[in-house]
Amino acid sequence: MTHLVNKNCRVVNNDEVSLQGDDLTHYRAQIDNSWSVVEDEHLSRRFMFSNYQEAVEFTNQVADVADSEGHHPEIKLSYGEVEVKVTTHELGGLHENDFIVAAKIDRQHRDFGSEAESN
Repeated sequence: MTHLVNKNCRVVNNDEVSLQGDDLTHYRAQIDNSWSVVEDEHLSRRFMFSNYQEAVEFTNQVADVADSEGHHPEIKLSYGEVEVKVTTHELGGLHENDFIVAAKIDRQHRDFGSEAESN
């Protein structure tokens, strides 16, 4: 099995449906436990930092991941905090692409530095 960070997002076909049940559980197990699956419609995670500059730097890294994958999450930035929400709007729910982006954001967070914490 190819780990999600080694995959790339792809175009969602018109006949696809959002992930449910065992498929959703399968992908959920491959990302950090700090992500929440909200109403089976989107992933959400809050990242905490010691200051505003770190939060901005991490936000820029998330934006770089999103641009490279062509799959753009909602990002909320405030002092020392970044909240990321990922969904596939075409499906009104979750797709493998959302989990790929989440896994790559997890990797960025791990690489960011030891002062970063996650809630």
